[in-house]
Parts: sequence; C-alpha cells; structure tokens
Amino acid sequence: MRILVLDERRGTAKLRLEGVEDVYYLYSVLSPGDYVRVRTARKVKGDSSRPDSGERIPMTLTLEVEKLELNPEGGGLRILGIIREGPEKYGIQGKHHAVTLGPNQEVSVRKTRWEKVHTDLLREAEGKSQRPRLIAVVLDERRAMIAPITDYRIEKPVEIVSKIPGKAGDRQRFRDREIRRFFEDVAATIVELQRRHGEIPVLVAGPGFFKEEFLRYLSSNFPELSSHCRLAQASTATRSGLRELVRRGEVAAVVRDLSLAEDAAAVDELMRRMARGSRLVAYGEQEVREALTFGAADLLLLTSKFVFSDETREVALKMLEEARSTRCRHRIVDSSTEPGEILDGLGGVAALLRFDFTRSD
Repeated sequence: MRILVLDERRGTAKLRLEGVEDVYYLYSVLSPGDYVRVRTARKVKGDSSRPDSGERIPMTLTLEVEKLELNPEGGGLRILGIIREGPEKYGIQGKHHAVTLGPNQEVSVRKTRWEKVHTDLLREAEGKSQRPRLIAVVLDERRAMIAPITDYRIEKPVEIVSKIPGKAGDRQRFRDREIRRFFEDVAATIVELQRRHGEIPVLVAGPGFFKEEFLRYLSSNFPELSSHCRLAQASTATRSGLRELVRRGEVAAVVRDLSLAEDAAAVDELMRRMARGSRLVAYGEQEVREALTFGAADLLLLTSKFVFSDETREVALKMLEEARSTRCRHRIVDSSTEPGEILDGLGGVAALLRFDFTRSD
C-alpha cells in the first residue's frame, strides 16, 4: 500500500492499493459511517422510457459506507453505500451505489473517528510495500545502472562506468580483462545490495547480448547469485531503461512470481513438518488460535478465502491482531493458487511454530 496523503487531525487519507493484502488492511480500517471517494462508473438513464436504457459513465463519487463485503475468491473489497458527493447534473445524490476495490486502485478515506490502530495498520501496510522486492540491473558495454525497486518506486541507482575498449584486433586481451573487472564491480554491488535487503531476485536487462554474457560470468563465478537472476530486455543502460522495466510490467511480473514462490515455500515447509510428525506446526482454527495465545507461532498462514469469507472473517482478523501483538509474521495466500488450495484443504489456516506449546514439562 502507498499512503499518498494522511491527515490524522482531519481524519482523511488517500491510499493506493498494491496487492491482495492491502485489501485486508483497508477492510480493517473502514467502518460503516465512514466516507470513501473513488473513481467508478454508474449507469445513467437517458431520454428513453425503457427501464434498461442508459449508459455507464465514469465519474468520481463519495460514498457513505453502509456495508463492506470481502470477496473470498478474488480478494476484492465491495463497498456498498449512499452517494453523498457526485456530479450534480445526474441527480444521483442520496442514491445507493456499490464499488469493488482491488490492487492498483486509489481511494480516499474520511473517517468519523480516527484511532491510532488505524494509522498503525496503514503504516504497517506501507512498510511492506516500501521494502525492496527486487534489484534491477541494466547494462551495456559502457555502463551499468543498478537499483533496488519497491512495489512502487525505483530507489537511487548505483552507476558503474566501464573502461572496456573497442574491439580492435590486438587489444582483445586488454578488453577481456576490462570486461571481467566491470562484471566484478557489478556483481559486488549486487551482492552488497542483497546483503542489505536480503536475497531478493535480480532482474538483468539491457540492449543486445551483453546481458547474457554477464549472466554467463555470474553462473561461473557466483552460481548462488545467478540462481536469483532473470533476464529481460531494455533499450538503454540508463535510468530510462530502469523505468522501462517498471512501465512494461517486467518488475510486477517478477514480484508476482516471487510472492507465489514464497507462498509455495512456506506451504512446502508446513507439509514437510507434518510428514515428519513434527510438533512445530499447527493447523486448523483451534490449534492455531492456541499457538497464537501461547506466543508459539512464528509464521501464520491464512488463505484469502479464510480471511475474506463471512463465516471466518472475524476469526481471521482476531488471529492477525494476535499475530501482530506477538511479533508473529503472517502471509495471506491466494486461494486460487496451488499453495492456497493445499492450505484450504487444511482448513484455510496454519502456523509454523517457534516452540512446542503442547509440552507439559
């Protein structure tokens, strides 16, 4: 989530939703009686007397929230409310309207009562989005630009200028040496960024085939690092090349794959522990609630279906609140993915534990 504006004194915020988890955070902040301002479309009747006549017209509306509904499948938040502000020419003030919010949408919120917990939730969601999700590298024979990228921002890039000469005949040995030095500098910068931010993926791009040559160097000299790398195309080894990766959706695709891979790794570890008969695992509502009560849970796993369905939503919210208070990490796993299907087969909720809370000694 990106907080575009936050004015606690006036009780207003403007937010950009980035992922499924942001929908959960927004749901936790909103209450009936609050106001949301969104860009939407509404069917407006024309001059025809037919009841099904009219066209859907894009407009910005302010709704007074009456009801909130979470979609357990798609992870969207449906807001039903009364139109309080909108284009006057359509005469729609006071009428009911519904809008569904999801990733990559903006919404403004005005609350009748703004609590500290609401600010804490928004800051927590934004903090997750501000952590770098990958390192982007654009390079050619003249330079490399290397930058960590969050969900919505390219951090200040590191520029490395090469001393690689042209391809004139008897200078090949000198050229090969300078290429290696250049690659060493680029690899060292990536390693340092991974040391700071964790072993996040690396997206290597650039014009021509020089990027493939760099990846071959990594495979031979930094095999562990090369396993985190993916290739993409960029027209230049400049800041524009970095922005091009974001604009074309290359970064978003890698981040989506990373999130799915992290979900799969967590569920795989859960299944391995269960297969070994380990006591450092809990699954099902009752066991997980007990583990959270004892502070034994290290990673709480919930499916989007468990968090967003009417039957289990209140339980899920209490679990997430308990997880925050005991410094237990959590992941909301998309029920439409394979890891989500496996987890739903276990009741939609499980936890990896720090210690066995069932021991009597």
